Amino acid sequence: MSNVLLRGLTLTYVLAACYRMSFGAGACLNPALGIAQSTYMIGYFDSQGRASERNQVIWVYIVGPFIGSLLAAVFNMYHQTIAENVDAEEEYKF
Repeated sequence: MSNVLLRGLTLTYVLAACYRMSFGAGACLNPALGIAQSTYMIGYFDSQGRASERNQVIWVYIVGPFIGSLLAAVFNMYHQTIAENVDAEEEYKF
């Protein structure tokens, strides 16, 4: 039971740290909001005629969430493997 509680507290701390690093905006935790906001701002500045260098960085908002999700999947599979090994070891102790 304490292992589940420790995992929950760790996840809460990680999310709180991510929220603090985004200065409370929360946009970095929502990929759809990041893409929508950057697309709007690039379109707005294009209408003003001064977005030549801004068009080059939109790929970060599109590719970044996919890379992050792939890394999260790999770390989750690694974590599940470790948890299964620990459970198997505890089963054989008795």
